[in-house]
Amino acid sequence: MSKYLTYFILTLLALTICFGQSKHLEESQDSLRVISYIELIIKFNRSNYDSALLYARKAQSLSKEIDSQELLARSKYRLATVYINQNQIDLANRELIHSLKFVIRSDIRKYFRMQSWRKEG
Repeated sequence: MSKYLTYFILTLLALTICFGQSKHLEESQDSLRVISYIELIIKFNRSNYDSALLYARKAQSLSKEIDSQELLARSKYRLATVYINQNQIDLANRELIHSLKFVIRSDIRKYFRMQSWRKEG
């Protein structure tokens, strides 16, 4: 059951994060560096877990430093995918739940409010 919960949360986060993308991110040097770390997590996810974990920690640390809830959510989501590939479902669940919390707090909420405003108007 926990594996199905993991996949459900993973799918929910993927859809939510896709809507946010980087439209609302301030394109600072630091945010671009976090995005680069996230791309490296994706690159090493199946081939070199240690490197993927290292870049996930770097991405999370810098996301916290620049106070970007959206980038922190993305970092945690990507870390969860590494844990899933390592078959560490409990750790993946923990990261997915944390990621979902940061998604809710992030600027993605503004995006959805803006979309509903456009539909009403």
